[in-house]
Amino acid sequence: MGVNRMIAERTHDIKLISSVALHPDMVNDMLEDGQSIADCSFNTDNDCYLSVKDREEVIAVYILKPLSKTVIDIHPMVIPAKRRYGNESIKSVFDWILSNCSKSVNKVVAQFPSTRKNIERFAMCNGFTKEGINRLSFMKNNELIDQTMVGITREEITELLR
Repeated sequence: MGVNRMIAERTHDIKLISSVALHPDMVNDMLEDGQSIADCSFNTDNDCYLSVKDREEVIAVYILKPLSKTVIDIHPMVIPAKRRYGNESIKSVFDWILSNCSKSVNKVVAQFPSTRKNIERFAMCNGFTKEGINRLSFMKNNELIDQTMVGITREEITELLR
């Protein structure tokens, strides 16, 4: 698999989105205490879901949620068995953003539980900068934990893809 074959495209296919988002090896990590799969819904009208494929093989689904005219929140969901292609998949998503989003979109942000060091490494390896902490904002195992906030600008994305 290579970067040139990785394609990100918008999908409204709830079955495809659910198959990745509700993958048994991932879903429990993303749910807070008190949440269940029944709480997971996917609004393909208001949010943008991108499937990332290598040829016809699904690698990941990314959720893009507009926070403002200039900021998009990104939530990567890379299938566990395909994580070795995660860096390639996010680059295809960055390329999609540059090609399909308004020029007013200048920033992509994300936040995740600070205990998830693998997510932090993934973000840092793909050009994100650690920008802050959302203190005591995620309940896991009856404990409130911080969330790490990261971001990358349009200019940084452009530079990364060169």
